[in-house]
Amino acid sequence: MPERRRALPFIILRSTLFAILPGMEFALLAAAETGGDARVAQAALMPWFVPTLMWKHPDARSATQRRAMLAA
Repeated sequence: MPERRRALPFIILRSTLFAILPGMEFALLAAAETGGDARVAQAALMPWFVPTLMWKHPDARSATQRRAMLAA
């Protein structure tokens, strides 16, 4: 149970970050629709988009690691 309490802020943070991702995608679409340079918009968003999408809590374990821990 204490592990779940510790994980809650990270779950909330990740959920918030995933809510931001569609906004980043719409920025690229808006740049293309208004005559802006879509490549420049994408290049500007890429340093934020990929880490936000791929972020994982440092204590997170893979499914294989969890199964091994449960089997032990």
